[in-house]
Amino acid sequence: MKACEGRVGRVFVIRLEDGEMVPECIERFAREKGVSVGQTMTGCLRQGVTTWLVGEVILYEILGADMVRVKDKQSGFEFLEPGT
Repeated sequence: MKACEGRVGRVFVIRLEDGEMVPECIERFAREKGVSVGQTMTGCLRQGVTTWLVGEVILYEILGADMVRVKDKQSGFEFLEPGT
């Protein structure tokens, strides 16, 4: 197990519109708002998936958590790892 502690910062309530790309839309929103650690999701969202009718997201910004995404060679997925 790997872990990192942080505290909740801003909380965003986001409504995705029909046809918007998930998770690209959420990631763009986070970049625009300066959120570097957060993006609460359940499951695994693939690139290129679009919203059907409506999507609702609660994004919790996590402050003080030093996490980075590192590509796993075996699966090709990018997993969160405690930073340096």
